[in-house]
Amino acid sequence: MKMPPLNMDEVLLLIDTYNNMRKTKNAATKTSFYRDLSGILRSLPFFPELKDEAQFRSDSAVEIMLNNIFYSETQREGIWTRMTQRQAQVIEYYKDDKYLLHDVANTIRNVIKTGLDLKIEEAPDSFMGGSILYSFHKYIEEKGEMAQVFAEEFAGETVCQLCGRDMRETYGDLAPKMMSIHYAAPIAWYPSALQLMSAEYLHLCPNCHTLAHTEVRLLEGENLMSAIK
Repeated sequence: MKMPPLNMDEVLLLIDTYNNMRKTKNAATKTSFYRDLSGILRSLPFFPELKDEAQFRSDSAVEIMLNNIFYSETQREGIWTRMTQRQAQVIEYYKDDKYLLHDVANTIRNVIKTGLDLKIEEAPDSFMGGSILYSFHKYIEEKGEMAQVFAEEFAGETVCQLCGRDMRETYGDLAPKMMSIHYAAPIAWYPSALQLMSAEYLHLCPNCHTLAHTEVRLLEGENLMSAIK
C-alpha cells in the first residue's frame, strides 16, 4: 500500500528530529530517535485508517526520510534533491530559528500526549506551524479559563490593543461583538497554556486578529507588535 505524503505537522516533527540527531553518531541513539518519531507520527489524528498498517510511518520509513535529508544536506549542498517541497519550505522558514521549530514540534508532541479532545482546523497555507498548533492556539483563545476571565475584564471595550482603532467609530453599538481575545504568549509556553496569567492575552479587532493567525511567528505578542509598528 502506498503511504500518503507527510503533511505539515509531520514535516515539522521530521525536521525537528533531524536537527536534534544530526550530529549523533551512536547507532543506538539514532534507533531511539527513529522509534520515537515513528511513534508520534503514528499517533497523530490525520490518517486513522492507516494506524494498524505495519508500514505506516514505521521506524524504517522514518529512517529513510531522515537519511534523505542528511544526504541532501551533505552531498548536494544547497540543493534539496531528495526532499519534498514542503520539507524544503520548513527548512528554509526555520533555518535561522531552530529553537522556534523545536518549540512548535514540542507543542505538537505535548498536545497529542495529553489526549486533549481537540477539533483540528486546517491552518492557512502561510502558517508554517501545522494544524495541531493552530487548532490548540484557537482552543486556548476560545475555551481557556484565563481567556474567559480576560474577555470578561474587557467586556464592552472597543479599542484594539494592537492598531489602536476604536471599532465603535464605525460600527457603533455592534463594535463590542467584533472584538476578540488573542493568546499572545511565546510558543515555548504552550504546554502549560491553560494555566497562564491573563496578561498573556490581547484584545484585538477582527483585522489584527486575522493577521496574527496568518504566520506562526505573529502568534507571539512581541512579534505581532513589531510587525504592526
